Formats: sequence, structure tokens, C-alpha cells
Amino acid sequence: MAELTYPLSMFGDEFLWGRPDEDHEPSDRPTSLLQAAWSMSRAQLTEYLEACVDGFSDIEPEDIVERAIVVNKVTNPYLPVEVWLDHEGRFTVKVYARPSKASKYPYTVGTRVVALCRITEDGACEGDPEAEMPHPAYIHAEPGDEGVVEDLNQEEDIPSVRFDRTGTATIVFEPEIKEVGE
Repeated sequence: MAELTYPLSMFGDEFLWGRPDEDHEPSDRPTSLLQAAWSMSRAQLTEYLEACVDGFSDIEPEDIVERAIVVNKVTNPYLPVEVWLDHEGRFTVKVYARPSKASKYPYTVGTRVVALCRITEDGACEGDPEAEMPHPAYIHAEPGDEGVVEDLNQEEDIPSVRFDRTGTATIVFEPEIKEVGE
């Protein structure tokens, strides 16, 4: 039986490449896929190159991210996210939560959340079950629907959440969601 996977494409650029103002030094808890690639041990990198990269003796971490984007698989959509670097899932790296900072929104990219109310495209109306995106009355989530934070607004860390049931994403605010299990 094939292993259930999720698309890497459900995560935003910050998850893949990190924030522009960050260094990407190796870490035992990388917060972006690029930092995870930088953090691979020499042995992991050598084994990956021998098995997956024909004709390359030297590869940049950015190339590993690009290859993972093509593979487009993660084992789980919650933190830490295990990202596949090859189509068989023999080579993976984990991406962890970004250390929290003073913010009114305590979420990080990859956090699993649950909707506490009906969440619509315009955030103000009651919603219409017949509406389709991008209509303002489109319903992204009903109470109890789960999703994953896929991006944070750079200035205010306001989360964008992609909801599992609808597969759509929208900006949400503190009273609309909470972390799963909270």
C-alpha cells in the first residue's frame, strides 16, 4: 500500500526559502526547507547525491529545494513537516516551527489550526454555500474545519490558512481560529 502524502505546494515561499532577512546557517531545528538543505550532514548529502543526482558532484542547497518542489511531497502537513527530497521518500528533511516572537498571532508556518466560526472570503458576511471563489460570500471553513498556516504577513504575522475540506486559503484573525489540540 502506498504511503499517504500531502503536497509540498500547500506551503508558501517562507516555508520553502525562509525570510529574506534571515541567514540560513545549519541548524538542528531548521525553520525553512532551504535551511534544512543547508543543515544536511556531509554523509546525508553524499548518500543523497549518489542515489538521486546523476552527474553532480557538487550541489547547492537551493538546488535541493528546487528538486523537492518538483517531488512535491510531504509526509505530514503539521510541524515538524517531513519533506521528501526524492520520489520514493528515502531521503527526507524536517522543517520545524519558527521560534515565536512578540506577536499577537502565536502561529508559525505549518501550524495546524481549527476554525472556530464560519470563515468567508470577505470576512464580514454570513456566507453563501452556493458561492464560488472569489465571490465575497465564499465559505472557506465551517466551525471545526482544520487547516494549516501556510504563510504569515511579513509586517504583522497575520496567518493565511489553507483549509483541508475546501483546499482554499484565506487570511484569518485570532478569534477565528485556534491551534489544534489547544
